[in-house]
Amino acid sequence: PSLTLLTDLTRRYDLMGLPAVGYVAFTSEILDNHVTTFNRAPGAGRPSLGALIGDLRGDQTNLGGRARTEVALSDQWSGLLGLSATNTTITGRNSAYTYSEAGRTASVVDAARSFLNVAPELAVVYQPRDAWSVRGRVATGYATPTGSNLFVTSAGLPGNNTQLQAQMNLGFDLGMDWSPVETLRLSLTGFYEFFRNELVSQSPGAGLQTYTFNAPASEHRGIEVGADWAFAPGWRGTLAYSFD
Repeated sequence: PSLTLLTDLTRRYDLMGLPAVGYVAFTSEILDNHVTTFNRAPGAGRPSLGALIGDLRGDQTNLGGRARTEVALSDQWSGLLGLSATNTTITGRNSAYTYSEAGRTASVVDAARSFLNVAPELAVVYQPRDAWSVRGRVATGYATPTGSNLFVTSAGLPGNNTQLQAQMNLGFDLGMDWSPVETLRLSLTGFYEFFRNELVSQSPGAGLQTYTFNAPASEHRGIEVGADWAFAPGWRGTLAYSFD
């Protein structure tokens, strides 16, 4: 079972005489985790469960918030400043089992990890005409491992992978929006992101579990094309294409 609580507040106000919109949000999440892993055994016509090789029990909690404000700097310029923060705590115990003629052997790995991540963002929007706007943004982001990521080794088997670190990234994007009619908005955005400790998952082979590791550094760049169309009262359609 899992539980997520979310509350937020939006308020219009004046910031040093400039019209602004402020937004704050608070989130709390709790996830109880129990994962069992079995060998696959040949059966009559189809595979069946074999011996138990992994038993993971743990929980993950996320406690975080976000604040942002949008300020109309002039008739054509507006700015945005935001800050997000999340504290993630993961606790768990994984029991990995191996089998031999002497019987079953258990290897126990415990984890108690805590990750505190903070991510600011800054953006500006220039709107020379009602139908056109140009925007630029600089923002940071983060991601944390899940409880199951900490207990799958590079061999694709239950075990110790508790050294994983949180992922951080710094991104830049520049884009434009065009609204030929009031109900339609088309957008084109280019982005360039720099990652540190990127969380990458891959499988070591058929029949093995996917494991996660940290790539020390990586870069992502590409474009995204989007459309937002309110084509009928009460209806709205969105479309996006990304090339990374």
